[in-house]
Amino acid sequence: MGRYADRAGRVKALSWIMLAMSVGSLLLGLTPGSATLGLAAPILVVIGRLAQGFAVGAQFALSSVTIYELAPPDKKMFYGSFNMLSLGIAAMLSSGQNCCIHRS
Repeated sequence: MGRYADRAGRVKALSWIMLAMSVGSLLLGLTPGSATLGLAAPILVVIGRLAQGFAVGAQFALSSVTIYELAPPDKKMFYGSFNMLSLGIAAMLSSGQNCCIHRS
């Protein structure tokens, strides 16, 4: 995806990445259970998750480069740290999601 972004532009590459994530999510949402499809259901789920994983990996690298390139010269590393910081914050927030659910 990096080569494509260098040739076609970062915006087009990020658009393809968003499409890949959307297709993966749609595949996960529309795949019926194994009682309906049998062995094909878990295979479709794995394909959907792989599409999402590749999209996230490509998006992280491409957005990191884009942020770094667009940052002012004296603040490149500061701006570049936002992408990694957002991953850490997301991991902390997602790991604590079950502590606040009240069960009755």
